[in-house]
Amino acid sequence: MGFLTKTRGRSALVLGVMTVLLGGLLLFSSVAAMFSPMIFDAPVSTENPTAWRIFFSVVGVPVVTLLAIVLSWVAFFLQRFQVALWISLVPVLYVVIALLLMGFP
Repeated sequence: MGFLTKTRGRSALVLGVMTVLLGGLLLFSSVAAMFSPMIFDAPVSTENPTAWRIFFSVVGVPVVTLLAIVLSWVAFFLQRFQVALWISLVPVLYVVIALLLMGFP
């Protein structure tokens, strides 16, 4: 990780690439979040804890992704290059945990 964050220019390039990738995730996850209330279309689904886990997992992805983009650039401008890179990886960890909570292996 030190190689990627050794200089300001290298950190800016890596963070720029991560911002573009996270922006794509933000776009697609926002669409999924808009349709997530449909999980509760069935009459008894509001009593199903799995439906609630899936709902909050889907709704949380765009929120976590947007926060990660903003906070990683804040850390970058505060000269905390390695922290900025770690913050930009948080949405990946969130998606993995969300998939595990949804029951996907």
